[in-house]
Amino acid sequence: MKRSNVIGILAAAAVIVLSVVLISWYLTKRTPTLIQGTVECTTYKASSKVPGRIDDMKVAQGDRVEKGQLLYTLSTPELEAKLRQAEAVLLPVPALRDAAHIKSPGDLPLDAVRACLPPGARIFGGVLPEELFAGHVQYDYMRDEPLAVQNAALTAEAAVALALGAMPTGLSGSRILVVGFGRIGKCLARKLQSLGAAVTVASRKAEDRAWCAALGYRPEQTHVYAHGLTYDCVLNTVPAPVFTEAQLATLRCPLVDLASAPGGLPPACDPPKLYQRAPGLPGRFAPERAARILKETTLRILSEEQEALWNP
Repeated sequence: MKRSNVIGILAAAAVIVLSVVLISWYLTKRTPTLIQGTVECTTYKASSKVPGRIDDMKVAQGDRVEKGQLLYTLSTPELEAKLRQAEAVLLPVPALRDAAHIKSPGDLPLDAVRACLPPGARIFGGVLPEELFAGHVQYDYMRDEPLAVQNAALTAEAAVALALGAMPTGLSGSRILVVGFGRIGKCLARKLQSLGAAVTVASRKAEDRAWCAALGYRPEQTHVYAHGLTYDCVLNTVPAPVFTEAQLATLRCPLVDLASAPGGLPPACDPPKLYQRAPGLPGRFAPERAARILKETTLRILSEEQEALWNP
């Protein structure tokens, strides 16, 4: 090969290598390209069932929020005007979300409701602390015996439905443990027995255990459970720890906890695998009937109050 040809090939190779190096350097050192535009994403619209204006925004655009986080507070002049004209105010059951807020979609501040109430207004609600509305007449639904009995009957019906859903065997011939013999426990034991279940009732009171035996249930002592937790289903109605961790470790069947907080488990105890928390069943399973009971109770209380004024 001629010398001139070799020099030409080497020169071409050098040019190619230099070009690759320069292009690589340019690509690594160049300024990133900025692109402007709109990115489509899922949008969630937050709204309140109470009309009003946003008074205080707790978050900014682009902030990451968590479930249950307070996003904004409302100024509700229409609601406040209606409260000032009201002779009676109906609150939820339970009435409070925490010590400072009414349980409502917009977390209505308790102080705002107090400030708008006319003197002598009647307050209806569930689980109302004493003197929550000082200077007003307050009625706690959960202290009204007729309502409590109707609520217990609805809760028992819903609990039977939950038990049927949790058990693969059905109720007839099944061994069911009902813990507690209050209003709900009495209604529940009777309904289960009528459906053919072999019902055991656990209670701490000797009088209750005697009644259970007289009514055809097998009595057990709460916390002792002489026969263990070897049942097809356990239904708790007691709002206090009624099981030990050792007893729960032997549980091999569904445990449906109907009690209000804190429920029947020991503090700081991990729920068993088959544990199901089920408070507030009337409003979940039969909301129309539950609302009708509250309405009828409210009208009855107001009627009784009016009658007492006319017939002292």
